[in-house]
Amino acid sequence: MISQLRAENATLRREVQRLSTFESLAYRDHLTGLLNRRAFAERLEEECARVRRGPDYQFAIVVIDVDDFKAINDNYGHATGDEVLSTIAFLLERNVRNVDLCYRIGGDEFAIILPGTDEAGSDIVIRRVAARMSIAVSTLRPMVSLSFGSAAAPPGRADADAVVAAADKAMYRDKRRRKAARS
Repeated sequence: MISQLRAENATLRREVQRLSTFESLAYRDHLTGLLNRRAFAERLEEECARVRRGPDYQFAIVVIDVDDFKAINDNYGHATGDEVLSTIAFLLERNVRNVDLCYRIGGDEFAIILPGTDEAGSDIVIRRVAARMSIAVSTLRPMVSLSFGSAAAPPGRADADAVVAAADKAMYRDKRRRKAARS
């Protein structure tokens, strides 16, 4: 009886391991190893639910876009573009708090969910991450620049689409500002 239970337990452990591999494939970006858009959407909804349950809870998101990424792929090739994305992902994960979650949400777009963070906190994260990332990515060839935007969920209420739209809007403002400065 005990040996049969041990055998069944071993079988269940193998099955759990096998299923965790599938879960990883479903929620991880294959190139960067970051969590993917599906994981981002699910966690964003969880954070919004936490805001609605607790009026004192807040979270913020940061969105990051690689400026002129198409030109990198066109001029240097997709292998170089992949290396740029992988490097950015590596640097992102090393420059956020342990509780923050980094995602690749599109081709050259990344996001960070900042649990328990308000608008002022997200601005601090952007300044810190932008400063560290700009130093690190300035060593890449080709030269890479990043645009950042952030938004915080309003206390007591949160709509995932509205938070993402506000962060995107801020990121595009940053992108326009950077282009104007280069002109």
